[in-house]
Amino acid sequence: MIRHAHRETHNRELDNGLSDKGQTQAEASAKILHKQYSACKPNFLSSPRQRCVETAFLIAKKFGGSVQIDEALTEKALTEESRNFRVRVQKWIRDFEAMSTPFLIACSHGDWIPTALKFMLEEEIQLRKSAWVVLDLEDGVWQLTSIVQDPLNERI
Repeated sequence: MIRHAHRETHNRELDNGLSDKGQTQAEASAKILHKQYSACKPNFLSSPRQRCVETAFLIAKKFGGSVQIDEALTEKALTEESRNFRVRVQKWIRDFEAMSTPFLIACSHGDWIPTALKFMLEEEIQLRKSAWVVLDLEDGVWQLTSIVQDPLNERI
């Protein structure tokens, strides 16, 4: 799971795309992920928000893949009750667990990913922009394999 990179912030109410900083972050993430997982053929999912789509696209492009939009990865809406948001995130996780997708890169938001990680790992983990976690599911138990908080300062 990767959090979208830095977005344009001149009007936070808009569905803004990535800023120049965000482009650089996403390209760094793509480079690192590709180097680490080049032998894999990941599937790519993204929240429909522009900043997530652009982040996921830059990563998928490095792998020669394409991005599929998944509404369930959308951040909590202002009108959405917290309980309903948690149920939506948990349903996505259960649906994923039932699939036979060996390698997935999902791009979402700063509220969605910590909610998912709390459910999966029973642990509070906050991610910076363009940060990611690598998780493995073994015998029905989620394991945190790695976490990268700052791809711009990551050594590859």
